[in-house]
Amino acid sequence: MVRKQRSPQKRELPYKRSFRMVTTRSFSDLALGAQTSYAELYDMVQAVEQARFNTLRGSFHRRQIKGRTYIYFNFRDADGGGRSVYVGPDSERVQSLIKDYEHAQVSERIAALSRRAQACMALGCSSLPERHFRILQKLASYGLFRSGAVLIGAHAFVALGNMLGISWKAFNEANSALCWRAVQDVCVALPSDLDLPARETLVSLETGNLPIRELSTRARAQASARGEPGLRIKMLAPIAVAHHMPHLQGLRPSLAPMNYMEFLLERKTRGVVFAKTGAFAVNLPDPARFAVHKIIGLGEKSAAPREAEALDLEQAASLIEWHSQQGRLKHLQDAWREASSLGADWRRLANAGRQALEFHRPIQAAALS
Repeated sequence: MVRKQRSPQKRELPYKRSFRMVTTRSFSDLALGAQTSYAELYDMVQAVEQARFNTLRGSFHRRQIKGRTYIYFNFRDADGGGRSVYVGPDSERVQSLIKDYEHAQVSERIAALSRRAQACMALGCSSLPERHFRILQKLASYGLFRSGAVLIGAHAFVALGNMLGISWKAFNEANSALCWRAVQDVCVALPSDLDLPARETLVSLETGNLPIRELSTRARAQASARGEPGLRIKMLAPIAVAHHMPHLQGLRPSLAPMNYMEFLLERKTRGVVFAKTGAFAVNLPDPARFAVHKIIGLGEKSAAPREAEALDLEQAASLIEWHSQQGRLKHLQDAWREASSLGADWRRLANAGRQALEFHRPIQAAALS
C-alpha cells in the first residue's frame, strides 16, 4: 500500500496571524465641547509650565541630628516607592527655597488642572490610566520633557488623538480597559542632544526638578513599576548614541538603544497627557513620522508578542486613516519616502511592515504610495 505523501506546509509569515480584518472607521471626531475643553486644558498647562515648580511634587522635612537641623525632600518615585533626598543643612538659602515652594500654591494648581481634566474626560477626551499617568508625571518631575525627551508608544498615540480632536476607537471608553492591559511599557525617547545635567540636589530643586541622579541610581532600562505587574519603564535612545551620551553619564545604566529612533524624534510637537488627578505637558512625535516608525517596527517584530504587534498595527493604520481623511496624505507619503531613502535596511523593514499592514488593512497600506 502506497502512502500518500503530504504536501509540504507553507511557512506562515509573521504578520499572517489571526488578527481580524478591520473595515470600520478607527476613530471618531470629538464633539466641539470636548475639543474646546481640551484646548482650555492645554492653555492651563502651558501657563503652569511657566511656573518654577510646575511638576515638582513632595514636601520638605526637617531632622534634628546632634543638635543641628538638616533638610530633606520627600517624594514618591516613578516606581511608586517613597524617597527622601538630602537637601542640605538648614540655611538661609534652603529656607528661601522652602518659602518659595510653599508660596507657589502647587496644590491649588493641581486641583484646577484636575477639575479641567475631569471635564475633558466627561466630554469624551481620552485619559491615561491613573497608574500610568503617575509614572509619567514623576518622570516629568525630573525635567525629562522640559529637556527634550519625547513620549512614544501607546501613551503618545492617545495624547495625539486628543491633540488632533479625535477619539481612537481602540482606546475609547468601551475598549480602553482591554487595550491598556496589552500595554506593557511606559516609553520615553531621549534625543542625542538632551540637556539634562546632573546637578546637586539643592540646585535641582531650585530649578523645580528632582535631582536626576535619584532616578539614575534606581531606574533600569526596563524597570518594573511597583504595583503594576508587567508594566515597565523604558528610556530609549538612538542606537548610535545610547552608549556614549557624555551629558547623561549617570543615566547610562538606564538607557536602552532603539533602532531608527532618530527618524521618530525629528519634528516633535507639544501635547498634554491627563488623568483624573491632573495634567502636564509632554513632547510628542510628529503623527506622520510616528505612523511610519510603527510600520518599520512591524517589519522588525516577527517574534514580537502578538498583543504588542496587533496594537502597533492598529495605531499605524489609524494614523494613516486620519491623514487620508484630513487631506494630509502628502505629509505622510513624504515621511514614508524619506524613511525608504535612508538605506537598504530601512527599505527592507519598511516594505516588510507595509506587507504586514497590507494583509489586514489594504486600503491604509495602499495610501503610503
